[in-house]
Order: sequence, then structure tokens, then C-alpha cells
Amino acid sequence: MNGDLTFEEKGGNRESLGSTFLLKINTENIEDVKFINNLPKDQMETKKSTFQSTESQLEGLKILLVEDSEDNQDIITYFLTHAGAHVDIADNGVEGVQKTLEGDYNIVLMDIQMPKMDGYQATSELRNKGYVGPIIALTAHALKEERDRCLKAGYTEHMTKPVNRLTLISEIARFASKRI
Repeated sequence: MNGDLTFEEKGGNRESLGSTFLLKINTENIEDVKFINNLPKDQMETKKSTFQSTESQLEGLKILLVEDSEDNQDIITYFLTHAGAHVDIADNGVEGVQKTLEGDYNIVLMDIQMPKMDGYQATSELRNKGYVGPIIALTAHALKEERDRCLKAGYTEHMTKPVNRLTLISEIARFASKRI
């Protein structure tokens, strides 16, 4: 639609942190369109309790995120660190295998499509080398056949992208609690 989306973070601390999003869309004639000028204040405020309820849910967990997309790395790391986890990143499957075997991670989150070595190959290699920790597939592929393929390849679980923050945190907490 030849538009643009910009984001600006406001404030410096948790209590005054906010964001501004500006979406520009090229449209046709809008003379008869009725715009909303003012929303009631209760509809504009976000509920702080949503983030606060997960703030320490992953406290003390060490997570390896194997993901080649910087945008996904940023958002997933943001979600997890705000839930108390420590996150390390690997940019591809080869680096992911190496870091997993050298590190002491509670959970490995692994993309499927990556350069150098895809997630299927990396997960199979980890399992063949004796790694028994949870490996959760992160993929845009949501079909049942894809989930079955992930589990057959050695993944512990399958999650779709874009990730839902609350689902991601609860799944990690569920698998991490089995290892503690």
C-alpha cells in the first residue's frame, strides 16, 4: 500500500516508558470517512499488570535463542528478559549446536529455516550427540504436518511465529520446571 510504519520509544524508566506508532497509508478519497478523534482514557491505557504478571516467571533461567532474524531476536529477547531470563543468541544452526553443547541452558529455542544448518539438522545433531534438554521449534509453519515433522526430528515442542508473549513464557516455564 506504499505506506510506512515508524516506532518511537518514550521515557527512560519502567514507570514512564511508552511508545508512539505512526502508520501512514496511501488511500483514495476519504471525504466521507468518519474518524475517531478521541478515545475514552480507559481504552487508551495499557494494563501494566499484563507485563508485571510475567516479570519474574522465568527468573534465573538461561535460554539459548537460535534465530537468524535480528527482528525476531530482538522481540523474543525483550519478552524473555522482561520475564527474568538470561538470553544468549546464536545466528544459525552451526553456532546453535556449538553453543548448546558448550553452555548450560535450561531451554533452547530454535528456528527451523536458517543459514549454514537448518533447525532440523541442528536438532538431530544435538540429539545424536546426547543432548537431552528441551528444544522448542519456532516457525511460521503452523500445519499439523510441520509440527509432527518437528517432533520426529527431535524437537520437544513446536511454536508458531509470530510468537505470543504469554504463550512463549508459559511454555518455557512448563518445560523448564520439568528439568529443575
